[in-house]
Amino acid sequence: TLTSITGNLRIWNCPLLTNLQGLNNITTIGGNLDLDGYLFPLTNLNGLSGLQSVGGMLNIDELQSLTSIDGMSSLTTVGANFIIYNCNNSGFTSISVPTLTSVGYFYMDYNNKLTSINFSGLQTVEKNFNLVANALLASADFSSLETVGLTLLTELEVNTGLFEVARNPNLLNINLSNLSTIRGRIEFIQNYALQSLGFQNLTSILRHISIVSNTALND
Repeated sequence: TLTSITGNLRIWNCPLLTNLQGLNNITTIGGNLDLDGYLFPLTNLNGLSGLQSVGGMLNIDELQSLTSIDGMSSLTTVGANFIIYNCNNSGFTSISVPTLTSVGYFYMDYNNKLTSINFSGLQTVEKNFNLVANALLASADFSSLETVGLTLLTELEVNTGLFEVARNPNLLNINLSNLSTIRGRIEFIQNYALQSLGFQNLTSILRHISIVSNTALND
C-alpha cells in the first residue's frame, strides 16, 4: 500500500479521471502536489482524506468541475505555496480546511463562485498571504492566524512578506481576531463591502500599511 511519496505528485488534464480514490492511503508528499487543468473533471478531493503534510507546494489550479476540497480533512502542513486558483464551478461555493495549521505561502485568487472559506486552524503563514479577486466571497475565517512572515537571518530578508486582501468586492467579514504579527506590509484594496479589517490583537507590523478604496469601511 502506497503511504508516502518522497518527490512530486502531478495530475494534469486527465479528461476521464473523476476521483482520486487510489491515493487514499497517502499521508505525506515530500515535494509538490499539483492538480490542474481545464480538461480535468475532478469534482472533489475525497481520495486525499489521509494526506497530512505536503513538503513543497500544494497547487489546485483551474479545475472547473471541482465542487469541494473538504476531502483534505487530515491536512495540517504545507511547506511552500498553498494555492487555490481560478476554480469556478457553480457548485464550488465554500471551502473548509480547519485542520491546516501552517503554510509557506497562502494564495486564494480568482475563485469567482466562492462565498465562504474556513481556515480556522491556520496559525502561521511563513511568507505571503494573498486573498485576491474572489468575486462573491462574503466571509473568511482565519480566527487562529497569529503570524504572517518569519524573522530571517539577514536584515534584507526580514521585511519581504505581504498580507494582501484585495478586489473581493462582496467581502463582508474577515476574522483575524488572533493575528498579532505581520513581518512585512499590509494591503487592503477595493474590498467595497468590508466594514472592518478584523484586527483585534495586531501589535507588530514591520513595513507600511495601505488601505485603499474600501468604501464601506467604518472600523
